[in-house]
Amino acid sequence: MLLDLHDVAMLGLKLEKQWAESPEQRERNHQDALAIAKELERRKLQVSALSREMEYHARELGQQVKSVAFEPRTAWDHYLHGRLLLQSGQLAEASQQLDRAIEMDPRLPVFYFEAGNSALQQRHYDKARYMFTVCLALTRANQTEAKRSVKTTHAQTHDLEVCYFKRGLAELGSSLSNDAEADFTAALELNPGLGVACLNRGLVYRERGQTLLALADLHRALERGASPALAHYNLALTYWDAGLPNPAGRHLRQAQLSPNCPADATRLQSELQKKDSQSDSSED
Repeated sequence: MLLDLHDVAMLGLKLEKQWAESPEQRERNHQDALAIAKELERRKLQVSALSREMEYHARELGQQVKSVAFEPRTAWDHYLHGRLLLQSGQLAEASQQLDRAIEMDPRLPVFYFEAGNSALQQRHYDKARYMFTVCLALTRANQTEAKRSVKTTHAQTHDLEVCYFKRGLAELGSSLSNDAEADFTAALELNPGLGVACLNRGLVYRERGQTLLALADLHRALERGASPALAHYNLALTYWDAGLPNPAGRHLRQAQLSPNCPADATRLQSELQKKDSQSDSSED
């Protein structure tokens, strides 16, 4: 099914875009997304939101584009339009479109997944948790059906590890640290290479004061492709909390050399400098 292939490709590119570190990576993702949309248009995929998708990616690439009149009619139109609104930061409007897609067709996990993403970005953590829970339940049910030789498309399933990870983020936002730890662990059991799950589980351990577990997860996060800035910064904080300023300083310097270093890094830097000054004074 062309529409299903489109969704797989676009969703993969969206996740890559979210986790891309460099402008070059993000530009390549937009180029790939635009190429997919153009190919589907050439094959006459009957989804009116496709024109909006091409317009969005072309504009992100700095191309001159003409706005196309658009009125969503089907559940897929509302879904794709909502996903584009989400990518462009129009969160309330995105939620409306995604909720409408679910109303029109409540069977598809991908609709709940994007509705969960929209709620998560708006810090509506209870709603996000609900949406990811439904996504997980529908995906498991559809996977069971698939084992009985019923034809099942990607639209009827979802990547369970990403759902577990996202639900864990919603639970972190609601201060449900035990549930968040369980979901990050479930994600890692399905995909041990999911660095962002290691990173966030490490944050849970750090908040609880479980230093050794936190350090192990944060080092794994670095090895498995999590944001270097966030991984090094949180390693620095964890070593600092443990009373180990030297490794804290090394990781802080690495965080500051990475793109998107957290703004709070300067506060830790001043604490480390104060510690150095105190050490120098005591030696004198």
